[in-house]
Amino acid sequence: MRPECGFDSTGKNRGAGSGHYHPPAPQPRSPGGKVLRREPMVWVGAAGYDTHRRSPLPLAVSKQGVCIFREHTLASLDSAAIDWRIAYTSASLSGLSAAVRAGLAITVLTPSMLGPDMRVLGTEDGLPVLPSIEIALHRSTKAATEATEQLALQLHAHIAGYSAEHWRGLPAAKAKKTMGHG
Repeated sequence: MRPECGFDSTGKNRGAGSGHYHPPAPQPRSPGGKVLRREPMVWVGAAGYDTHRRSPLPLAVSKQGVCIFREHTLASLDSAAIDWRIAYTSASLSGLSAAVRAGLAITVLTPSMLGPDMRVLGTEDGLPVLPSIEIALHRSTKAATEATEQLALQLHAHIAGYSAEHWRGLPAAKAKKTMGHG
């Protein structure tokens, strides 16, 4: 059984050793825009579960072709020769997070996306290093309204306002807190 939320999954599993690794390029399907910040991608599992120790590794991902996170996740696992399977797909962060918090799968997020009862996993857990991503603001080429200008300004201020040190420090602190140490 493979639960799906919001759309059908058409992804094809590629197991270990398939050699299908392609180095990531920034914003491959969405060039341009104003880069507001770079943020590391991190492996995320549920606090209190050892889902990352299962084989094949159960993953919660978006639909193929929708999100660069899926591509980086699968390429990193293939490159490290780690067997994986797609256990859950969702069109939303809340759907992916629910699957992770229930211990059904692990996923890849950024530190700013971490929710309650989640913990960061890493190389010490047998998982490969992941790249960073760019968070960019894309605006329409059509005439902007005052409302869209204000929204763009608010997004820029909120997202770009966090320093790199803030995001670097968040995973460890968040992981400790979710495991009851903080």
